Amino acid sequence: MTCAACANRIEKQLKKQPGVDACSVNFATAKATVKYDPGKTNVAALVQTVKDTGYDTAGTARAEFVVDDSARPSGSGTPLEGHLMKRNGVVKAAFNLANQTVAVEYLPNSVDVKQIRAAIEDFGYNVREVSGISDSAEDSLEHAHAAEYSDLKRKFLVAAVLSLPILVIVMSHGRIELFNFRGVNWLQLVLATPVVFYSGWQFYRGAWAAFRHRAAGMT
Repeated sequence: MTCAACANRIEKQLKKQPGVDACSVNFATAKATVKYDPGKTNVAALVQTVKDTGYDTAGTARAEFVVDDSARPSGSGTPLEGHLMKRNGVVKAAFNLANQTVAVEYLPNSVDVKQIRAAIEDFGYNVREVSGISDSAEDSLEHAHAAEYSDLKRKFLVAAVLSLPILVIVMSHGRIELFNFRGVNWLQLVLATPVVFYSGWQFYRGAWAAFRHRAAGMT
């Protein structure tokens, strides 16, 4: 989010979802608090609503469970995924039949690894190993912010390096013989393309999302 209008837009979209009783989005902390009916919606649907509005989500944790299903008939892992998705706080569950692992994305403030493991074992699977545990929502959010900063810094540097020669060419107004050659316009196009479609793409994506929802933001 880049402004209070973004928070208001997310809040309005969440309130429109079936089963949502109340919702509050705090721009200062970049957090959404949602009261909902588990029988009508779930965390995954709410997260997807935020993404459809044009924003990414952070503050989730991930864990991978190595399971043994020898006690169950072989087949698809879809029933287990559905079973886990019913748990409050589980955002996503993916069962890899090839290596017998269950990858779970969840909200640490709503559910923990022990509860997820218990849910898997209640479904008839033996959990042999757990890896990639991260129970801190604050740590996850901090890592997400650090990754976003690193990504923006990289895009800025790319844009700055490629824009500088364009600026020199344009400001020369044809007075520098070095830039008076037949393909100078093509050169500027080649230099400007990554600036527009790599460094600036996220801003176009945000603007398009705002346009679809008849809103405006700082993007």
